[in-house]
Amino acid sequence: MRIKNLKEKLNLEDSTKLAEIDTLSDALLSGSFPITESEAEALLEKKKKRIKFRTIPQLIKTLEKFYNSDIERVPTLSDLTLFNKFIEDRKILGSEYWFCPEDNFYDTILRSVKPNDIIFDIGAGDLRLDLLLSRKVQKIYAVEINPEVIANALKVIGLSLPKNLIVIVGNAFEIPLPSDITLIIALMIHRCHDFTPEMKEKRILYAQQGSICEFRK
Repeated sequence: MRIKNLKEKLNLEDSTKLAEIDTLSDALLSGSFPITESEAEALLEKKKKRIKFRTIPQLIKTLEKFYNSDIERVPTLSDLTLFNKFIEDRKILGSEYWFCPEDNFYDTILRSVKPNDIIFDIGAGDLRLDLLLSRKVQKIYAVEINPEVIANALKVIGLSLPKNLIVIVGNAFEIPLPSDITLIIALMIHRCHDFTPEMKEKRILYAQQGSICEFRK
């Protein structure tokens, strides 16, 4: 079997995950990687076992496990010092830095969206809701102010991130609203900001007093 056909032998579903394999194959074909074809096959088989194609339910389950273990961790003095500097520098109000998954609202939100919706999710947290939404809407801008929450989520999701899910780290009330937005979602029950005039031009679904409320101009 020829080296250039080794990638096809793996029969993987998503060619975007094969960058490292492509690099190896190119090296083999050019002769710059001094191993035999059988050794190359063994390497690629090992690579196949390491690449995981995880479904959205699998990703959400992993994110839930990570969140549950993370909230049990006792912060160090260094953690608290960095945290205080972060919220002071950004003038974050109340507890908007903290992520708490409002998953009791997910079903209501998923029933309320339309296939052509382009969503601006305020306080996206670890992206669990956005992963679910990615299968039902056109596009999601997931905005989260806490870079650690996003970093941990993306480490779990990795290359399984849906192509219609755009992740933004920042304060959703301070960044320009994308012009193509049709729906704003805010499940932050601890939100202290009011919606901006620009946001109020859009349809908004937000959590308040244990239920989902809707704002329309």
